[in-house]
Amino acid sequence: IEAVKDESFKNILQESIEQENDVFASINSAFMKQGIMIRVGRDKQIEVPLQILNVSSGGESGPVMTVPRAYIHLEPLSELKLIVKYVGDGGNYFVNSVQDIVIEDNATFTHIQIEADSTDAWHFSKNRVCLKRDSRYLGYQTTNGTRLVRNHNEVWLSEPGAEMELNGVSVLEDDEQSHHLVRVHHEVENCISRQYFKNIINDRARASFDGTVVVNKGAQLTNSDQLINNLMLSDEGHADCKPNLMIFADDVKCAHGATVGQLDEDQLFYLKTRGLSESVAKEILTQSFARSIIQKIPFEPVVKELDQTLLKKLEANNG
Repeated sequence: IEAVKDESFKNILQESIEQENDVFASINSAFMKQGIMIRVGRDKQIEVPLQILNVSSGGESGPVMTVPRAYIHLEPLSELKLIVKYVGDGGNYFVNSVQDIVIEDNATFTHIQIEADSTDAWHFSKNRVCLKRDSRYLGYQTTNGTRLVRNHNEVWLSEPGAEMELNGVSVLEDDEQSHHLVRVHHEVENCISRQYFKNIINDRARASFDGTVVVNKGAQLTNSDQLINNLMLSDEGHADCKPNLMIFADDVKCAHGATVGQLDEDQLFYLKTRGLSESVAKEILTQSFARSIIQKIPFEPVVKELDQTLLKKLEANNG
């Protein structure tokens, strides 16, 4: 792990700035004063997950902006698990983070992003991932609700055999908002992409998903799957879904879908006939909905932590 003063980090950042076309990433580049570079050497497997903890706080005189920046590079045959957690001690602040990720041949990167900011925070994140031959990216994003969350993920499957899976879960209440923007670029043949997102929406909360998978002309034998599920716990909540496929190859297997609905009345009735109260039955069903994503995270301490945050929030909603 190297500091921002490292010349190679500065060169990478300069190259990124010259090619930048995202306004919030440009703001990050303009204001950042420190960053992190993680480079895993060839054939190195880091057994214990690393963690980056970003702590933000609102200022007494007004809102504060923080601009975390990270560059992660996995060399061939390497493996890394990384937990990136965002927390705050209250107040009105704006997190504007950027993570640039390069995964070389036969490397595997597990990326867990936990957004546990204060309720008055604004959180914008941009993750850019480039996968080389036979590499794997496993991403998990959890949001427990703030004033506004916007997660922008852009993934390039640039060489044959690359595979990515991106999972997300948000639990929202009051006037909280969570928005996901995903762009996946299948640039060559024989690559796999999967996206699975779930939102639980209560009160006047809002969630949206705008995801596009682009299959280029030469990307034959592409396999892509995209599914977004929204569970509405109130009549005032709002969910928008825009799954999209842009296919320019003819030998592919691609599917996408989205659902917006309430708790299943038959399942509720079944649990109530087993002696459970309505509030407990709702709690079981909503927690099961979220757990289908949470339990995919391959690190038990994180799963237990989310049981104590996201799922406890659901208990309060159903109490």
